Amino acid sequence: MSLWTGLYGDEGILPVRLQMPKVQRPLLEQESLLGLGPSLGLAPQQVLELTCLVGVALALCAVLLEPLRDSLIYFCLRVLYLSVYNVGGDFLHSEWDVLLLEAGLLAVLVAPLGLLRRHSSYRYHDTVSFWLTRWLFFRLTFCTGVSKLASGDPAWYDLSALSHHLENQMNPTPLAWYVHQLPDWLLRFGAVVVLQSEIIVPLVTFFAPIRRLRLFGFYVQLFLQLCYILTGNCSLLNLLSITLSFSLLDDDHFNSNTGPKKKKGQEKKPRTVISVNVCTCVGVSSQVPYTSMAGMSVSKVLPAVRDAYSAVERYQLVGAYGIQHRMTSAEGRPEIILEGSYDGLTWTEMNPMYKPGNVNAVPPIVGPHQPRLEWLMWQKAQGGDDTSPWFTGLLQRLLQGKPEVIGLLQVDKAQYPFSQKAPVFIKANLYNYHFTDPTKDKTHLQAWWRRQYKREFFPIVNLDDPKLKKLLEEAGLKEKFPAQTGSDTPVSQALSLIRDHVKGLSGSLLLSTLLATVAGIFLLKAVFSWVSGGPKPRPALADHKTRKPKEPSETAEKSQVAAPSNRGGKKDSNEKKDSDRSPRKRK
Repeated sequence: MSLWTGLYGDEGILPVRLQMPKVQRPLLEQESLLGLGPSLGLAPQQVLELTCLVGVALALCAVLLEPLRDSLIYFCLRVLYLSVYNVGGDFLHSEWDVLLLEAGLLAVLVAPLGLLRRHSSYRYHDTVSFWLTRWLFFRLTFCTGVSKLASGDPAWYDLSALSHHLENQMNPTPLAWYVHQLPDWLLRFGAVVVLQSEIIVPLVTFFAPIRRLRLFGFYVQLFLQLCYILTGNCSLLNLLSITLSFSLLDDDHFNSNTGPKKKKGQEKKPRTVISVNVCTCVGVSSQVPYTSMAGMSVSKVLPAVRDAYSAVERYQLVGAYGIQHRMTSAEGRPEIILEGSYDGLTWTEMNPMYKPGNVNAVPPIVGPHQPRLEWLMWQKAQGGDDTSPWFTGLLQRLLQGKPEVIGLLQVDKAQYPFSQKAPVFIKANLYNYHFTDPTKDKTHLQAWWRRQYKREFFPIVNLDDPKLKKLLEEAGLKEKFPAQTGSDTPVSQALSLIRDHVKGLSGSLLLSTLLATVAGIFLLKAVFSWVSGGPKPRPALADHKTRKPKEPSETAEKSQVAAPSNRGGKKDSNEKKDSDRSPRKRK
């Protein structure tokens, strides 16, 4: 939802046309599928929409249909997302986007490659590539914990960080307000639990040879992520972390219908050799991004490793993860508040849907949607400047009254004060927000937040202001785009129809509806399976090159042939016994 017209359309904040190379490149040198737009007769915005829709359709099919949970499908999904990432600019350059791309690469390695095969035997995952998934989860968890201490944030050393984190995190929930009211000693104990769970537990349990230790590590991380979700909304980072944590489990942890147990040496040697080589390259390359965290220079890394990392860096095969950094300021939660005016004297706030603004508004439930605009505004308030191209583009589109951008702030027009007429002037102020304390804020019993004015973040401007024009020119946002080509093609008409159907829905509602539909389909399948007598077990088929036992039908045919001559003779009795033997004994 966020990747469509509001952010990257020709009337959006950062038109995707500006991210495209000026010179047409050959097909194999394209960094994004959007470069194929001229060949398809589509504008870059339309190719972006088509890429997103194809990705959503493939992902839904992979979720609903087990045969499509295949290495080839995951490869296509990763190529589609990498194409969007390479032209996404600031809105897509987050750590969880890099994590999704690296996890997508591991899905390609772990998933079976069966769509191009003719046989349908049960397919086991490769042990070596599956171990690499656990290595990624270890890097994510351990480096997240270490970065808290490496940032030098005193709040993590005096154990007061959790109290600040609850109100400083990107999207706090109403439950975060109640947790914030807990006794100080309990919140300090919670900070100890977080540090132990993210630093000590991964070191001790993730690669332990003892199964119970790995299970303990899994449940600790699952509990930690559920706490993050309940107090900070369900984000892409939480979902990926929970998914990666399943690498700590084994087949015995699930029911008996997951398939036959794998025998020793049953993996195919060619794929195992390929997986070992790929995993070695990925594992070694993953060390390069952490040199800055360890205080090392990249020049100290082996030249061969450094060159290999540089060669594949644009494909985002590996990333560095330190999610928290320094974000627990005791001064409160900084927030950028946009204000508009018609006369420059009377100002009205323009509060987004997914971040604090009105102190009396309930903290929103956002997850699993990831609002990109609010995320960048939250990051910029932490210490960014006011000259970023995306922020300049946001002010320009609000002054122009573009509905695509207004829809990112408020879907409900009644909640947007300038829905009838665009403001003439606009400015931005910086406030510090704190959760209210019922024991101290007796005059704010209905408020969730209290705030203090900090400073002016962006001065008063209008569309004719020289400063705004200069910033727009430097960012290349003053360019006038021609009308979209190919508007009469069937693809363009289909994209326009879909866009019109979803433009009145918030991203959170759209994604929640989609997930609820998928959950409903799974529930119906489970009920149907239960009514029909339970799920059928998977056939324990061996590799297609091994000798197959005789089918039961062949045994039945032999029994039928022998039946007419059965007159009590010893030979007939032996034949009947032989037909009743199991396939394993016959083999």
